[in-house]
Amino acid sequence: MALDLDYWRRLWQEARKLSGEDQVQATRVIGSLVDTNNVMWAIRYRVYKHLSEEELINYTLPFGRRVHDEDIRSIGSGGDIGTVVGRLYPEIDDLAGFLNEVSSGLPRLEIGLKRTVARRCMAAFLGNPFHVGLPLAYLVLHDLEVQDLTVLLEAKSTQATVEEYQPFVLNATGAPA
Repeated sequence: MALDLDYWRRLWQEARKLSGEDQVQATRVIGSLVDTNNVMWAIRYRVYKHLSEEELINYTLPFGRRVHDEDIRSIGSGGDIGTVVGRLYPEIDDLAGFLNEVSSGLPRLEIGLKRTVARRCMAAFLGNPFHVGLPLAYLVLHDLEVQDLTVLLEAKSTQATVEEYQPFVLNATGAPA
């Protein structure tokens, strides 16, 4: 965990050193990834490791775009996860369904969060094309596409039906119906 935290801290510091539109776009893309990590880390630490609120704060990042210490503290102190995530990500549908059964719900919640990141990355392609957010967004989208390809390869190797693997494909609009 120390390596992950150090990596994200350094990346955030480098993004903050940029100026103007570069900084705005870089912190938008990187901050979206940090938010997703923080939410998923906090939920997993609470649900699976039963860490205290203080430990949760120590094992998450104190920056990002939407997710702040008070959100992590709320999750760590036993607050309703669905309420916190719903306030942070109102665009994600069926949060209650995701969180009713944690073992199957958390991976689906993570997919929803990654889809939100993908939408934010796509927004970097609108408007002025001369900023560092564009190549950052491209790299993130490329990584998400590789994750989709991994899902499709695993589905093929296990002969999963479309109904079985479809919920785990990030680019749901590009997947077969």
